[in-house]
Amino acid sequence: MSMYERNCKSCGKPLKFVESATSGKWMALDRDPVEGGNVVITPMGVAQVFPNWQAAIDAYCCLPLYQDHHVSCPSAEEWRARARAKAQQSFDTSLG
Repeated sequence: MSMYERNCKSCGKPLKFVESATSGKWMALDRDPVEGGNVVITPMGVAQVFPNWQAAIDAYCCLPLYQDHHVSCPSAEEWRARARAKAQQSFDTSLG
């Protein structure tokens, strides 16, 4: 299983970091399962993202549902803005 826990650097909420089944990158999930979540931690210990909760239930009927922490974090937009600025800076640098 590829998973560890720590608190969000912005809001302090407890998180579960799980490797994505598709990209292999770490996903920050709210630590506790939520009703209506669209992420399942599979028996292999990786996070599988579905388009909605119903698709997740159809695929893994008895496993808890989680949500990406970026959905619930009050500081999510700040992190997105930083990522956009960093990407823009990299793009500007590559243009020479």
